[in-house]
Amino acid sequence: MGESKGKDGVDLSLVLACYNEGPTFTASVHEIVRVLDDTRLSFEVILIDDASSDGTAARLGELAAVDPRFRVSFHRLNLGRGGTVSEGLRAAFGRVAGFVDIDLETAAHYIPAMVRAIDDGADVAVAWRIYKIKPGILVRWILSRGYVALVRTLLKVPFRDTEGGYKFFRRERLLPVLAEVRDQHWFWDTEVMARAHYRGLRIVEVPTLFMRRRDKKSTVRLWRDVKRYFASLLAFLPEARRLRAEAASHVSPHADPRRVGSFYDGFWRHDNRAVQEVHNYWPACEPSERQVREALGSLAEARLLELGPGRGDDAVAAARDGARVLVVDVAVEALLRVREQARQAGLAHRIDVALMDAHRLGLRDEVFDRVFARGVLMHVVADDVAREARRVLRPDGRAVSVDMLRGNPFVRLYRLVSRTFDAVKPRYLTPADLARLAGYFAGTDRHEYYVLSVFAIALGRRDGAAGSLLRWVQRCDETLLTRIPALRRWAWIGVTRFDR
Repeated sequence: MGESKGKDGVDLSLVLACYNEGPTFTASVHEIVRVLDDTRLSFEVILIDDASSDGTAARLGELAAVDPRFRVSFHRLNLGRGGTVSEGLRAAFGRVAGFVDIDLETAAHYIPAMVRAIDDGADVAVAWRIYKIKPGILVRWILSRGYVALVRTLLKVPFRDTEGGYKFFRRERLLPVLAEVRDQHWFWDTEVMARAHYRGLRIVEVPTLFMRRRDKKSTVRLWRDVKRYFASLLAFLPEARRLRAEAASHVSPHADPRRVGSFYDGFWRHDNRAVQEVHNYWPACEPSERQVREALGSLAEARLLELGPGRGDDAVAAARDGARVLVVDVAVEALLRVREQARQAGLAHRIDVALMDAHRLGLRDEVFDRVFARGVLMHVVADDVAREARRVLRPDGRAVSVDMLRGNPFVRLYRLVSRTFDAVKPRYLTPADLARLAGYFAGTDRHEYYVLSVFAIALGRRDGAAGSLLRWVQRCDETLLTRIPALRRWAWIGVTRFDR
């Protein structure tokens, strides 16, 4: 990792502040440990019960009794979220120390992304929560956005999300900041970020998908806590002015002109209105789909990473075949659609989603058995994505990519005249591109499909006379591509298996 480990060789100390967490608590802790067990990190989990009255304290004791990586402490009196988190961070042994809200409305999958951001040079990595506005959370969203606007204006800090309970720190850089923090409650998050900013710490905001939970009662009392937030903000203003004046008088050796930045450069420029032609026509493409299934192989109990969810069909099909699927994308709407499809199919327990950039996956090395991408490489820097896919695959894993190729003149004409693709400028691949990408892997197996049959596929019919014509022309294509390999550069779709 290029970093020295913390005390007793601990990479990560994760603090979980617990107060009346209810029946979902144990499942959330097990999910966190499952994610961390998939990494190469040595870790400890610091559980602190803040005077719960619902049996949470007993569950903490049960967890600590079966796993030595858990450290537990109990409060006789309620200290508050900020004070409890501070206590845990001070007690941490890890070189990286962080905390997450135990309800996991921001999923545990983002923990490795936070640690990686620290490993890449940040002093602080925080979750920038992105979520779909619904009537049930509209008031809370308006108040949250208003609060962020006030913080940015009054405290002169550039953050897009200050109060989220998902923050990670380079521990040695955090401790001097933590010694100065005064608030013990919900304003703690804002104060620690402001003080870190004034000290010149490098802070990275990591985009994350926020999913509001309805099965757990929130400990936030909206109007009471709003008043406390504003009162604490106003009380902190004189201190903030003093800290800004001190910061202006000298340059910190840790200062970074890019102090705050998005983990995904260009997140908002992503246009999820783009219609990918493979998702329109692939149901009529049985030969290439048969090759996809063969290339993926058995998915029973496999860990599968899907880059870009498309219509969601692939994730659902893989989960039905027994895979545990993580779908990543930079489009919130696409991920929410996959979540809904998984719920309707009764597979929500096997399909997770994460807001993540394929060029820079916030995942640890050698986690997945399979990586799958359909129509993705033409929208990304393919070499960067290939390197990341290889990194997260286990030694015996494989990546499978379905790509639209550039060569077929009839398809090129369609792309030129079709208004469907005005929104984006994809870079369609050639067989030479796929051969270059194969250089990042130990082995590869490539197949191209559809030269003449693109006309029959465009009919979109698999029954009757149209279906018979489609199957006949596809067989002709398979024969031509086998006997005349030079025709492969005119194919429409390529299916490539990359062996780790």
